[in-house]
Amino acid sequence: MNAQETIMINWFFNVPTAQASITVNQGDTVMWMLTDSMPHTVETSTGAVESFSSGNLPARSSYSHTFNTVGTVPYICAYHSNMRGTITVSAVAGVKDVKATKITFSPNPVNDILTINAKDIIDQVSVNDLTGRQVLSSMASTPVVKLYMDNYPAGTYVVKVTSGGKTESMQVIKQ
Repeated sequence: MNAQETIMINWFFNVPTAQASITVNQGDTVMWMLTDSMPHTVETSTGAVESFSSGNLPARSSYSHTFNTVGTVPYICAYHSNMRGTITVSAVAGVKDVKATKITFSPNPVNDILTINAKDIIDQVSVNDLTGRQVLSSMASTPVVKLYMDNYPAGTYVVKVTSGGKTESMQVIKQ
């Protein structure tokens, strides 16, 4: 089964469990973005319906896993026992048909999750603040990306997406 969406989770020391716990569809990919300066791991806990382990991840890196088994997947950071979450994987009837004619960003303004839809596969997503400082840069391989912005400070960001050989930018307001 091919991944349908890429969902990005900010993974940092003392991340709230509620922020690291999400529901995805079978075949979706979750990407953990290390957004602090500490090394971490992302690995399954006891009772997971499928298992994965990132191994040691350096600061400001990422790790991805595509979920193929319906059920719950609790996970932790081996270094920081308070860093934990649960991925709940739901069954899907079929592959989603994304009808976007261009790249769309919604909602804007955003409080927590920015959804990016494209007609073609999204290759890369980057986020810069208005000073030009890059906040996030990540590869993707699906036509839908969910960017978790709930721990970003309020302000205006420039989100740049490369898809189908074209790059499109949008100013996004984080409330």
